[in-house]
Amino acid sequence: MSGDAWIKEAYEAIWMGDFERAAACFELAIAEQPNCASYYYKLSVTCARSGYLERALTAVRRASELSPEEDSYRQHLNHVLALCYREQAKKRLEDLEAGKRDENRFEALQLLREAVRLDPLSAQAYMVMAAVLEESGNKPEALQAVQEALHLDPNLKEAVVLSARLTAGRPLFH
Repeated sequence: MSGDAWIKEAYEAIWMGDFERAAACFELAIAEQPNCASYYYKLSVTCARSGYLERALTAVRRASELSPEEDSYRQHLNHVLALCYREQAKKRLEDLEAGKRDENRFEALQLLREAVRLDPLSAQAYMVMAAVLEESGNKPEALQAVQEALHLDPNLKEAVVLSARLTAGRPLFH
């Protein structure tokens, strides 16, 4: 089958909600046309949406190598990198050991700052950053981050709760 035929199969799989099959079809299209940047990009988008971030990152990096002038590939690369940094930060926070608590929190915060730099539209990254800042005792910066999360997604329940907690006892206008 040709690469284009595999792409058609991939889209049919997406339509049916079978993202594993879609990714497999994108990979078969890549096997047919290994220098087609758009195939790698499409694979990356599907993998990122399915939570396979390393696979998504590898694919979008290849797309960007093949077509460095393509702005949408660069933007998607930044988005996937931001997702990876957010996940790494969460892992650092989960692995908080008594002796390395501050070090892990600092590393997590650095990763989250990089995530929001790369993808400034990620309400989730701002939300996790706000939680880390609150835990670190930096309430003013935590409030700023949670407000940014709410600006991006006013329905983000965790951000609404954290914002209420951070602003408790504060005047509405200051």
